[in-house]
Amino acid sequence: MRPGTFYDTVRFYADGVKIVEQHGLTIELGDDFEEFARICGKLKGKVSEHFDPSYMDLLSERAVWMACYTGKGKVAAVQAIRCDDLGSATLERFLESQLPRLNGGVPKVVAPGPRRITGRVVYHGELFLSESIRKTQLGPCLIRLAQAEAMLRWQPTAIYGLTNKELVLKGFNMRKAYAHGHPHAIEWEELPPGYNPTYFLIWNEWEDLEWMVRAGHEAYVAGLGKQQKPEVVRLAQQA
Repeated sequence: MRPGTFYDTVRFYADGVKIVEQHGLTIELGDDFEEFARICGKLKGKVSEHFDPSYMDLLSERAVWMACYTGKGKVAAVQAIRCDDLGSATLERFLESQLPRLNGGVPKVVAPGPRRITGRVVYHGELFLSESIRKTQLGPCLIRLAQAEAMLRWQPTAIYGLTNKELVLKGFNMRKAYAHGHPHAIEWEELPPGYNPTYFLIWNEWEDLEWMVRAGHEAYVAGLGKQQKPEVVRLAQQA
């Protein structure tokens, strides 16, 4: 990582933590995915296969989860990131081999972006936001924070995820600072039971991540410009 990018990323991370703490929340990072499965089980029934130790090997070596807690110890948000080193294989090839193992079915990645992505890639998922923060700017801030965490840990070629079509069309993708999104990126010859075929594949490549941390959190909050300080963001978050 270039020195300038490292500085921008550390500053971006610190600013994000400050925003979260100004809302009275604390952040916990963990690599015990048995514990994460228990947390997710209480919040939404179960952890997905992408972060389930029964499906994924060596998660503690290549993944981390992030949880936010209220002052009363209640979970306000969770998410997780996982790094896979693809070597010279493409993200297209990885998804076509990995998704059947996790979800079943027979997928075909048709979006062009994953065909050029190789090397270390980070899957970003398992997002849960409590009702109290779901309609605020704090949710997107937490998602940007997880991307910065991935930058500092792994310096990935790309970070990607799957998200609901409705959220993308409402602009949530932009507030999360994801620069790319393809509808119908994955076609299924056989659709897994309960799988949503309208998911968007979203991703940031390294240069997109560099741009995100350089721009700062305030660039992704409506009505704020880069010249304004993180303290100003807090007022917008509470609006």
